[in-house]
Amino acid sequence: MLTELNKHQIKILVFGHKEFSQLFGTMTTYYAGAAEFYIVDAIVGSINEVKTHIDTFNPDVIISAGSNAAYLKSNLKIPVLALPVSDSDIVSAMTKAAK
Repeated sequence: MLTELNKHQIKILVFGHKEFSQLFGTMTTYYAGAAEFYIVDAIVGSINEVKTHIDTFNPDVIISAGSNAAYLKSNLKIPVLALPVSDSDIVSAMTKAAK
């Protein structure tokens, strides 16, 4: 018998800009089957823009970094996970993207 968690893939909406969204783009293949990702490569302009993506994708959680994450946390009721991105993360993502 499947548990409720197994029936529902976790839906993750990622708001990132440049290297952050590229980093997530390289990671999504590792989580195929466990989570569904929708990546928006942009600096958040307005909460209405964000809500359009939320209405379209219906995510369980939003992942972002920096000022995007701070803005989203203060304006949304949906959980927002703010991730720090180091220089080594960016270099690693760029190396994988180049391959």
